This record gives sequence, C-alpha cells and structure tokens, in this order.
Amino acid sequence: MMQSIRDSSQQDRRVYVGNLSYDVKWHHLKDFMRQGGEVLFADVLLLPNGMSKGCGIVEYATREQAQNAVATLSNQNLMGRLVYVREDREAEPRFSNPGSSRGGFDGGAPGRGNFHGGGNNFNAPPGGANAGRQVYVANLPYNVGWQDLKDLFRQAAHTGSVLRADVHIAPDGRPKGSGIVAFETVDDARNAINQFNGYEWQGRNLEVREDRFAGAPGGFGGRGGFGGRGGFGGGFGGGGGYGGGAPGGSFEPNAASNPPNAFTDFAASGGEQSSTIYVRNLPWSTSNDDLVELFTTIGKVERAEIQYEPNGRSRGTGVVEFEKITDADTAIAKFTGYQYGGRPLGLTYVKYTNQSNGEAMEDTEHAGGLTQDQIM
Repeated sequence: MMQSIRDSSQQDRRVYVGNLSYDVKWHHLKDFMRQGGEVLFADVLLLPNGMSKGCGIVEYATREQAQNAVATLSNQNLMGRLVYVREDREAEPRFSNPGSSRGGFDGGAPGRGNFHGGGNNFNAPPGGANAGRQVYVANLPYNVGWQDLKDLFRQAAHTGSVLRADVHIAPDGRPKGSGIVAFETVDDARNAINQFNGYEWQGRNLEVREDRFAGAPGGFGGRGGFGGRGGFGGGFGGGGGYGGGAPGGSFEPNAASNPPNAFTDFAASGGEQSSTIYVRNLPWSTSNDDLVELFTTIGKVERAEIQYEPNGRSRGTGVVEFEKITDADTAIAKFTGYQYGGRPLGLTYVKYTNQSNGEAMEDTEHAGGLTQDQIM
C-alpha cells in the first residue's frame, strides 16, 4: 500500500506544517488539517531517536484543497502553538518506509516506534573487551527500538545482564533492520544465539550471531550504526544522552576524515550582522538536510551545513546562509531558545576565525552543543 501512496503522491497536493507542538501526533495533525479539505495522508516527521522534529507533511485530495490549507490554516492554534503552513518543496514524498508502522493514510495505524541509536548509560569496555559477549541481530522489524530489543534479549541473560542494545540507523534516519546487544557474560551471549537465531518476531525471523566487530577499536560495537553522519562509523560514548548517546571519541580505523570546508571551518558565534548565522546546541543526529528544512520556514536558504570535528564527530553546531540579511535577523529572533529535539537552540551571526587565533578557537569549542560529560 505504501508504495502505491508514494507513486500516486503529487507535490502540488502536499503541504508542510511547521512549529508543531512536540505532543502532536499524526492523528492530531490529520484532524486539524481536515479544516482545509480531504486529507489523504498526515505524518509528523521524526528524528532518528523517535522524537518529533516539530513539523509534518500533509497530502490533500486536490491541489485546491492544499492551497486552501496554506491560505487558511497558517497562524492557527494547534495544541498551544501557532502553526505555519506552506507548500511542500520536496519533489519526493517524505513518507515512511513500507516496514514502518507510521499512520496517517485512511486512518492508518499507530505511529512508528521510537528508533533509538543507543541504550542506557553504559560505559562500554575498551576495544576488544566485548569479544564473545556481543551479538549481532539482523532482520529486525523496522518499528523496533533499542528498548524493545533489550527487553527481548533479557530472556537470554541467565548469568548476568544485558549491558546495552543498539538499533542501527541509516544516515536518512531510518532503521537498517539490524542491531547489536552486549551481555555481561559470554555464556549469556551464547544463550542469545541459541535461543533467538531463527526466532520469529513480529513476522520476521531474526538472524543472531556473534558480533565479529566487537573486538575492533572504536568502543561499543566497532561498527557503523547510529546516524552515520559526518563519517563517524563506529563506537559510541558511554552517555545515554540525546538520541541514545553522544558520538564517542574513538572511531573505526578506516573512518574518513572530513575534508577542509571554508564554510564551516573556524566558524564561531558572535559575529557582525550578516546573512549567515551560527547555530549552537543542535542534537547530535542533526543533518544538513534537517538544517535546511528547519530554516526554510524563515526564507530561502543558500547553504546549511553541520560543523564537524576533523575526525568526523559532530560538534552540535551548524552554519546557515540565507539569501537575505533580514531572514537571518528573523531566524535569530524566532529560533533563539527554540526547543529542537529537546534542546534549546542558540543563534548568533557567524564569526570566522583562523587557526592561529587560539582564543577564538577555544570559544568555538565552548559554543558547541553539550559535551558528552555534560550529558552524562
């Protein structure tokens, strides 16, 4: 069914709804948007950890109904927030994948599960220490989160406990259908393989084996998984933090370093008025596309990019260039303190430093998102 929805979807019938309350679910959005016409599909866009992005997509039966929604429903109150409605600027429909259980179409099913990239607060042993105690799980249902995975595999923990469970997330925020589970003992990992390899879970037969990457450098897993943005591919920090853990300090040996980028390199906060802004305290999982999507609600975005460390780890900061200075002014006024993915954003005009300016670079580091220690 979902494939037929994708094939028949037309951009001129879709609208983008922004500034949604984080309590709004797809069925709230659908009921509200029915004031504009016959709603075929309504979806609240989610971050990789399952939290709302504060925006959604709605498709109407006709182009005229979509235009009516833009004209009549902007600045209307939905669950305590004045939403804004505009035409959807994406050529391809941003619907969930067929394996997901997000609702919205013809009444639909309940919203998809929370897709987390990590588990509890657990300081993973150094590389190699997980060997034999960690299993790789394939063919997972797409609506399974790390909590579900951990709860299931607790049944195999007879001599110890489940230390951590991760569901792998692709760069576009969708689950890969695989994950890893770390046990306290080797015996329990073996129990898990014997008990759950071939086990049917929500209509899918799981494939469970010893994680061959568990002994690789890179902390938990030694395997790409959560987000995959910016080139960091393996290992996570111990903090449970936003989205299931901040990126850890160690990576796969072959993880690509980011090339020089004049747009984001040495960018800092506190600059003079311009058309380019510096955004702080972004969730670790935020992508360039997420930045564009957020700030096109203000005006035309010429360029928007996440700021990364040389080793590919997100700094939790980004740089956004607007077509007009007035749009940058509006963005700072509107989004300073705005809760995005559970974090209050900080916005200023950008200031560019150089490598020899040690003090300015120190300020740049401080201006980034919350550190792993702060999260923990």
